[in-house]
Amino acid sequence: RLYICRVLTGISIGGATPVIFSLLSDYYPGESRIYVSTAIGISMSTGIAGGQLISGLIGSTGSWRLPFLVVATPAILLGLIEMFTATEPKRGSQEEGVMVMTQ
Repeated sequence: RLYICRVLTGISIGGATPVIFSLLSDYYPGESRIYVSTAIGISMSTGIAGGQLISGLIGSTGSWRLPFLVVATPAILLGLIEMFTATEPKRGSQEEGVMVMTQ
């Protein structure tokens, strides 16, 4: 079961990352996209490193299952919050001004 859960986790993360950067282009104008995409990249890297650190500390003191529970709980909660609160922006809403200027 652990193998199946790990495969599903990889698929969901692999599917979410392109969607995040696609929505980024609809939420933010061109000049601020680089800063927001950098912040997202740093957040992902920090989360990976922090999760491994926490898992290593917890795993060495208790059950081997506890790190999976501790690290997965915030991800599941944030995923559920995002699923019920996120709104999809109008596609290309940040590019309307560019289209008007090129006509």
